[in-house]
Amino acid sequence: MNLLLHAIFKFCTTKRLCSEQFYYFHLDLSKAFDTVNHNTLFDKLYHNFGIRGIPLQLFRSYLSNRRQFVKLESVKSGLVDISNGVPQGSVLGPLLFIMYINDLPKSSAFYAVLYADDTCLCLSHKNRDNLQHMVNVELIKVDNWLSSNVLKLLQINISAY
Repeated sequence: MNLLLHAIFKFCTTKRLCSEQFYYFHLDLSKAFDTVNHNTLFDKLYHNFGIRGIPLQLFRSYLSNRRQFVKLESVKSGLVDISNGVPQGSVLGPLLFIMYINDLPKSSAFYAVLYADDTCLCLSHKNRDNLQHMVNVELIKVDNWLSSNVLKLLQINISAY
């Protein structure tokens, strides 16, 4: 989180916006890693990152036919097929998630900082009324992007400066 705050304040001072009003949003996505849609991810890897052929097949293989169970003390549940999500606690999980949400900043006029499943958005304007209108319009765009990518907000933290 400190990295994100540093990036936001760097943005503010670099753009000399400290005299302007700005809103800062920290998005907490609900089960972010668990809800990544594999077909959407593969489409983004292909179209947005140019990953094709054998490398794309490796990612498909890595995410396909995954199963899990829960063990509580000595009791284990049955195996369940995993059809969505990227593995947490792996090297590739956060990378694939960032690749999945990498086009979020293009969906709105917010300045965005993405770090694993932490997403921070910032918007500024000299006129507070204009800024509030812009924020409302841009939040609708972000909400539409989240819906089309099967991601849900658990919580949004808002700060105004």
